[in-house]
Amino acid sequence: MKRYTIPAELERLEKVKACIDRLLQKTPSSEEERMAIEIAVEEIFVNIVKYADISERDEIELRFDYKEDEKSVLIQFRDDGVCFNPLENEEPEIQTDLSGREPGGLGIYMVKKMMDDIRYEHREGKNVLTLEKRLSDRREE
Repeated sequence: MKRYTIPAELERLEKVKACIDRLLQKTPSSEEERMAIEIAVEEIFVNIVKYADISERDEIELRFDYKEDEKSVLIQFRDDGVCFNPLENEEPEIQTDLSGREPGGLGIYMVKKMMDDIRYEHREGKNVLTLEKRLSDRREE
């Protein structure tokens, strides 16, 4: 599993996305799968930076693994922020008119729909969120 340590700064988002893109290019992922993974990574990274109650001096650990035998990509985020399990959030009311709906929750909802598996645990004082995307092996060149 490849490991990267990134300062918890929104300005680092483009570098994170570029890094994930480079790693995904080495997998048999389709353009659609790469896009879904990149959107999910962006959403989770931004949420950690904005809402985990960490400072810019803190770091987010990003781990990446391609499991060739399973044709799946694992991306894991680890941070020292407040304990928060995004999987426990209620589903947003997507059918309700925006003016009558409470804000928030759409990003995590979107990540849940785009990824095949999402796991959360609080381990050794850290939030650990793991995203998994199984690949279809229909890579477009």
